[in-house]
Amino acid sequence: MGVAVDDGESILIPLSKQQIPPSRPPHVLPCLGFRAAAGGEFQLLLYFAPGGSLADEVERNGSRLAEAAVRVYAATVARGIAYLHGEESVVHGDVKARNVVIGADGRAQLANSRCDRHVGSKGPIGGTPALMAAEVARGEEQGLAAAVWARRCTVMGVATGRAPWTELDLVDMVAVVRRGGGEGVSGKAYAGGVLQNCHQFGIFSSSG
Repeated sequence: MGVAVDDGESILIPLSKQQIPPSRPPHVLPCLGFRAAAGGEFQLLLYFAPGGSLADEVERNGSRLAEAAVRVYAATVARGIAYLHGEESVVHGDVKARNVVIGADGRAQLANSRCDRHVGSKGPIGGTPALMAAEVARGEEQGLAAAVWARRCTVMGVATGRAPWTELDLVDMVAVVRRGGGEGVSGKAYAGGVLQNCHQFGIFSSSG
């Protein structure tokens, strides 16, 4: 199973046709539905978020966020990942600041991406190369652990003002990511301890 890479943004893999529940908890952006597009793909129809994305919020605050804000957004993304995986059997395939949106009330919500996939499904793997877990970059699998890894990279980016591997060109970036980054670890190896802590502190509860 291979991974195709485009210009450094998301690798666009269409979500399979399904009915996505319009009623969702406050940390996940409601989906109004979908429509057919050219080439057999489907376009997701989402609510408008007037606050823009988390990436926009970072730019408005001098390229990085205060620790208190980072903690809030990190918890929101964790709850969103857990809800999609546990309640809708969907793995978010492209967790990043651009896919976290901010509503009129200032609340952040995790939005679906065109790289999402059903839990356990086979087929193309997608995402943003710099945020991929090693097993995703190698084309092996893309599950909950990979989404947790991408959340980690997202948090690092909004906290420091610098996305992972930005000093590398795309070819070198993918090579490093495939090895598990500088730490040489897979998304699964990293996610195990994170998931345990999230359950311990109630971050993966369905409320809030």
